[in-house]
Amino acid sequence: MLEASTQAMMAIAGGLRARKQEASTETPRMRRCRQALMLSSVPDTLPESGNDMRSAFVSAHLRAHHHDHALHHETIKHSIRDLPIGWSELNLASRDIAAHSIELHFSLAPRDQASLEAELAETSDPDHPRWRQHLTRDQVDAFRRPKELTVRSLESFLKGHGLHNIRYSSDGTIASIKTSVQKADSMLKAKFRMFQHKSGSKVLRTRSYELPDHLAAHIRSVQPTTFFGNHLVKRKPVTAPPIRELQERDLAPVSTEYPESCRNLSSVPWDCLRRVYQTDDYIVKRPGTNAVGIVAFLNETALHSDAVLLANLERPSAAGYAARFSVEAWGGASDEQVLNKATLEAEDDQEGNMDAQTVLMMTHPLQFNFYTVGGRGLWKPDANENTNGNEPYQIALAHLLALPDDQLPRVLSFSYADDEQATPRGYAAATCEQ
Repeated sequence: MLEASTQAMMAIAGGLRARKQEASTETPRMRRCRQALMLSSVPDTLPESGNDMRSAFVSAHLRAHHHDHALHHETIKHSIRDLPIGWSELNLASRDIAAHSIELHFSLAPRDQASLEAELAETSDPDHPRWRQHLTRDQVDAFRRPKELTVRSLESFLKGHGLHNIRYSSDGTIASIKTSVQKADSMLKAKFRMFQHKSGSKVLRTRSYELPDHLAAHIRSVQPTTFFGNHLVKRKPVTAPPIRELQERDLAPVSTEYPESCRNLSSVPWDCLRRVYQTDDYIVKRPGTNAVGIVAFLNETALHSDAVLLANLERPSAAGYAARFSVEAWGGASDEQVLNKATLEAEDDQEGNMDAQTVLMMTHPLQFNFYTVGGRGLWKPDANENTNGNEPYQIALAHLLALPDDQLPRVLSFSYADDEQATPRGYAAATCEQ
């Protein structure tokens, strides 16, 4: 047995020596063919020690092939031919952008999304025995946490480019890394450029990016790359019809079930709305547990001072809570409670204020938590500043998923919209799966 094994090893070594000179000038394709021929020359009937040697040789061959494959074969993960409506590329030299920093978010494939969706379908079906038996955060994490191979593959890829400070979301499905635009270009085979929306906001994006073949199946999307949906759309003000028309409508009788104030169609008061939605006599059954979560984007916040003013005018019993409702800042946002000239001129915080005040007026004494999320993406000509303009949806959902079960709001309010054609399919799917 030892003699047979030794002969086989000598045969392989001899083949390697004979090809030493030609290997120095061969192409990658020639090298793979040669390795395949060498592998086929190893006898299939080697004794046990020979089989161990053959396994080691096969393993080394596959590693070499995998390395060569990763270096030379890329998959275009996403590309766009035409920019979404309202966007244009700025004429800036690439060298003026390359030194700036960018934070990339890799959305990793979940462990078993199909089983999770099957579980959720059962617990949300009124006709199923498991209806309303909701999963805990840990149970959801068990389905969503990526496989070890997925994590190892991504980390090997990033570390191969000198990136080691990787941060993960609570469930492990989002890996974030900060790097230079120059390295991001090289790593993703991208061409990051500065783009401007017709509103004036600027973001750093690329028209396409690539991933190695062996990694593409593990990564749902990398953003912000081809995501141009950062220009979130707020609710547009509604133009009221002329007062004369309203007065004519005012002649319609009002049911005795509703207060007399419901007749004033030119300015529907809060007590009327509460009666219509039947929240005027609401009693909180589980104080401290039932809560509404309000998510605001574009770094918008809700001002306690404004909420107190409204409460004193319309619902004095809510004034105390209006001064202390919870505000949390996520994704680089900040809770600016003091109005300044820039905020007023930009008409910031209007949407966030309206959302918080509406919930306060309609649902008090039910508590609510206000979450302000960054992602405005304005261009700052400073190489030390992060200029990518994070996409806000996955950031908000990642923070929500990280909350303990007893802190997760039972109702969520989103009052922002976006341009569907500006949202990459992979990113949209990964966001929906969260």
